[in-house]
Amino acid sequence: NDRHDFGESGRALYDFFWGEFADWYIESSKTRLYGGDPQAAMVTRTVLVYCFHELLKLWHPFMPFVTEELWHAFPFEGESLMVDWWPASAQPRDDPSIARYEVLK
Repeated sequence: NDRHDFGESGRALYDFFWGEFADWYIESSKTRLYGGDPQAAMVTRTVLVYCFHELLKLWHPFMPFVTEELWHAFPFEGESLMVDWWPASAQPRDDPSIARYEVLK
């Protein structure tokens, strides 16, 4: 689809951020973060920070000053979020894991 619907893009991002990332992923990550396994906690923190970094990039066109300030509060490399690479999906989909997670929800 070649439509450039800024409003719909923002709504979809908002729905994903709150409905998937905040409501489900962050909440379900707490058992691994505080479960007593330091390795699992480190991996979980790494994934959360990675996801947050990529989400900041997606939010940047909608609220550049807020996302830039948040980006500088984290130890991300680089001069500015504005010149960081746009998110790319280079990882293969793990459909069985996605299906198991959907059952959890």
